[in-house]
Amino acid sequence: MHLVKINEVLTPDISRGNVFGEMGKSRLMMFEKIDEDFITFIDPHKENFDALNTESKLSDEVLGKTVLKIMKKLGLVLKNCVGISTDGCSVMSSKICGAVRTIQNEIPGAFWCPCYNHSLNLSIVKGCQIQSIRNAFGQIKEIVNFFNSSSKRNFVLKSCLHATLNSLCETCWIERHTAVLQFLTGLPKILDSLNDIANWDEHESSSNAKLLYNSIDCEFIITLYVTSLIFSITLPLSTILQKKCFDKQFANDAIKTRYRFYFKITLSKCETNFQGIFLKASKQMEDLHIPILKPRTVKKQINKVNYSIDSVEDYFCVAIYNPFLDFIINDINDRFTEETLSIFSLGIFISQVPMSQSLEYSEYNLRIIWKQFGNVEEMSKRIVNEEDFII
Repeated sequence: MHLVKINEVLTPDISRGNVFGEMGKSRLMMFEKIDEDFITFIDPHKENFDALNTESKLSDEVLGKTVLKIMKKLGLVLKNCVGISTDGCSVMSSKICGAVRTIQNEIPGAFWCPCYNHSLNLSIVKGCQIQSIRNAFGQIKEIVNFFNSSSKRNFVLKSCLHATLNSLCETCWIERHTAVLQFLTGLPKILDSLNDIANWDEHESSSNAKLLYNSIDCEFIITLYVTSLIFSITLPLSTILQKKCFDKQFANDAIKTRYRFYFKITLSKCETNFQGIFLKASKQMEDLHIPILKPRTVKKQINKVNYSIDSVEDYFCVAIYNPFLDFIINDINDRFTEETLSIFSLGIFISQVPMSQSLEYSEYNLRIIWKQFGNVEEMSKRIVNEEDFII
């Protein structure tokens, strides 16, 4: 039985009072057991700024140099650092001057492995920047705040909906999907509540309720159905990536199977899928007496989509559904590349992990492992070159 010791450094997020934690993980892989030893927390302000009159600005370069300084202070061999794990924010992941790039300039053998769930969330965020979706989320927030800011108005909502509305969480997309689904299923009761409040004698509540009631139009309802469909694909994957009981190999398989399978089907049946969405949305709009109309178009428009399409269904397919799907698929392809998913492919050495029977696949993974760990001190002493390692 071989005993392999791998030293890693994590560059975590900045959190809670600008104190971020650094963990030097000493992973002892023996009999498939992993031991992790926590080292220390670090205050980057205290480590880098002494004078009180100095502006303590934490840039990406400062964070990267702080990690390197602490590693040297602890006597860690920089050559043995094989991995850096962070979230996907630009401060960490910038290829020009990010904290990860600063560390890699001194430790070229340290590969960056981003947080998969955070990368997925960022892809969804990018897709939600489409104007119609952004506006719909803004309307939901206004309606939720309208009810939650008054116990009197909230009582009316509870009487109709028999529940309170969940807020749209800015960071956790599992909760956001739950809030969108609750809003979509409870929309008739929500409109009834707004209509009841609009008839009050209280001027502020009644006028705001009337405005919010009138803001629910065809574009808003179709956007809700589109986001609900896309979130139903990303929600199970996001849930899996947050579980502690799954390792990286399982996360890779989940991304490759669920994302690539479901999104490919959704993309290949784009028009058919949207027809189903439009039929459901149309039925609900008929029940709510909301006219099925597309927004007004003019010859020149720069502030919103302005497609010259006569059909209402085709208009919203081109203006909302297709761009949302394209944004998410392209961004996920950019973030979850084969190079990213193949980092630390050590599962090939574990008999319990099912691997491909293809020799080319095994050789491919072995070459990646040699590229990642060939410069580690203990590895370079035992094995001279890449071909000997593969054999």
